[in-house]
Amino acid sequence: MKTIRRYQALIADVSITSSLTSPTLLDLLQPTLTSNRDFSKDLLKDAKAARDHNEKYAQLAKWIGAGLYTLGWSLTLFSRMFGLGDIPEGE
Repeated sequence: MKTIRRYQALIADVSITSSLTSPTLLDLLQPTLTSNRDFSKDLLKDAKAARDHNEKYAQLAKWIGAGLYTLGWSLTLFSRMFGLGDIPEGE
């Protein structure tokens, strides 16, 4: 979001300065084209950082899920082996 806000402000500044003078079309487009190129690079860099950050959490969640799955099955197997599942309700 910081990248988007920064470039919105930059484009707003370009449109204000372009209305004060009578530049050519190339003069008007050059800062916009440059800022769009920079914006694209910065946006892709931010997206990669977010993807890497989210990938770490996904890996952590995968291992936690696998651990809990193994724990659940191990406890079930343990209770079946020692007959703990045969305890009547209410006693």
